[in-house]
Amino acid sequence: MKVLVACEYSGVVRDAFTKRGHDATSCDFLPSDSPNGKHYQGNMFDLIWPHNVYDWDLIIAHPPCTHLSVSGASRWAEKVADGRQPAAIKFVERIWDLHESSGVKLCIENPVGALSSRSKLGKATQYVQPYMFGHPEQKKTGLWLRGLPKLQPTDIVDVSGLPNKIRQRLHYLPPSKDRWKLRSTTYQGIADAMAAQWGWRSPTAMLHWLYEGLTLCCLPLYTMQPKSRTSTCVKSIDVDPLSGTAIVEFLTDTRYEYTNVSRRAIANLLAQPNMSLGFWVNANCKLKSVKCKEITPVSIYKHKLAKVRVLQQPSLTNV
Repeated sequence: MKVLVACEYSGVVRDAFTKRGHDATSCDFLPSDSPNGKHYQGNMFDLIWPHNVYDWDLIIAHPPCTHLSVSGASRWAEKVADGRQPAAIKFVERIWDLHESSGVKLCIENPVGALSSRSKLGKATQYVQPYMFGHPEQKKTGLWLRGLPKLQPTDIVDVSGLPNKIRQRLHYLPPSKDRWKLRSTTYQGIADAMAAQWGWRSPTAMLHWLYEGLTLCCLPLYTMQPKSRTSTCVKSIDVDPLSGTAIVEFLTDTRYEYTNVSRRAIANLLAQPNMSLGFWVNANCKLKSVKCKEITPVSIYKHKLAKVRVLQQPSLTNV
């Protein structure tokens, strides 16, 4: 299983997956604190956009929370005015959109803050605490999940009777140049739970992937009936999930055949009836690895495509 751990310099999550036999890579603008694993020093999108996104089975992202965390809410107005918070939200939303364009499994981790109220992500899928995974501490952290089961507690510790300096250790750290690093590093128990529960070999993940695989195999049966969608550019798409072929008819009455389209992307299109057709075409059919040619209406019927058709019907607002 190929795992990308984005915005991580500590290597904690990456190494947890590596120890379980997965091909895990971390990336950050900083060098890795753990030099034994794979690490890319640079922008995460260098590794995933546009043509490499399908190389990854799972992406776990820890985007910077400096301008997003509720602990800095008193300065949000200032950060909105100078553009720092909108830029931070836009970066996270770009990561969030990767699932829609490719179907990649995705987890975004961030503390309580602006993402829940000011971004398209909305409320976190779940909130976790270190004491749910063997650490006698509190630090409420949100997980926004796409295509992943919720993380289950592994070792609940009762922290109700502990003094604040132990329970909230991170808040009492003395000033130092590494204080921000210590506060942002993922707890080992949480990292181990991610690797154990989201890796291919875990029972929870195997059931999840099995269900998804059966759904993919049965897609031609489930999608025999046309699905109405709205688009300002695409009229219809004929797709074959088995061969990776898509024939796109635009509202201009031009038709193009795209081959070598990601099968995962086709499955994601069929499984999500609200996905924008134009967005899907731009994200998955305009890649260098995809071949394209213009075709005539008659030649469509020469292609033995699976009987799967995603139809676009104009909405009343477009009439």
